[in-house]
Amino acid sequence: MLVLKGKKKFIFFLILFLFLTNYQFNKQSYLPLFKINKVKFINHVNLEENVKDEVINYLNNKSLLNINYKKLSLSFSKSDWIKNFKIKKKYPDKIVIQIREFVPIALYKKKQKLYLINSNFEITEKVKTKTNNLNLVQISGLYKKEFFKEKFLIIKKFNIYNDFRSIELLNLNRLDIYFKNNTYVKLGDYDIHFQMNILTKVLKKYKNLKSIDLRNKGRVIIK
Repeated sequence: MLVLKGKKKFIFFLILFLFLTNYQFNKQSYLPLFKINKVKFINHVNLEENVKDEVINYLNNKSLLNINYKKLSLSFSKSDWIKNFKIKKKYPDKIVIQIREFVPIALYKKKQKLYLINSNFEITEKVKTKTNNLNLVQISGLYKKEFFKEKFLIIKKFNIYNDFRSIELLNLNRLDIYFKNNTYVKLGDYDIHFQMNILTKVLKKYKNLKSIDLRNKGRVIIK
C-alpha cells in the first residue's frame, strides 16, 4: 500500500479539502490560505523603489497559491534594470524574488548630470551620486544605442580601454576618446577594431602624447 509522506501528504490533504469545500479558484479571488506577509528581494541593487513598491503592494495579502505572474512581469517590465526574475514560495507566508539585473557599463552626461547606462545599452533614469562610486567611462554627445553598442563591445576588448576617461559621440559616425592622462584621440568612420589596434601600437611606442588623429585610414598624426 502506498503511504504518503511529508510534502506529498500535505498537498494531498490540501487538494482534498479544497475539493470537498467546492472552493472556486479564479484570478480575482483572495484565497484565505497562505496569505503573503513577507516579501524578500535578492540582488536588487538598482531596482527602482517605485517598481519595488508596486510589486510589494500587489503581493501583500495575496495567497501563495494565487499569484498572477503576468502582473508581476508587467510591473518588473517598468524597470530599466530587470533582466529576469524567479519566485520562490516559502510556506506559510513568505515569497522570495530573486532578480537578475543588467549592470552599469558607462555614464551618460546630460545637463551636468551623469546617468547610468546599463548592459542593455539603455540610458537609465538612475543618476550617479557621490555614494555610488563607480569607476565607469563617461559618454557624451549624440547617443544612438546600436551605434554605441557596436563600437563599445569592440573597444572594451582592448586593455587601453581601462585608461579611458571619456568618449564623445559625434556626427558622421565618429567618436573621440579622452584618456585619463589627457591624451586626446580622434577616430574615423571605418573599422573600429583596426583603429584600436593602431592606437594600441602608437601608445606603446610613444609616450606623453597630446593628441592622436586616426580619422583618415592609413594615416596617423601625432603631437
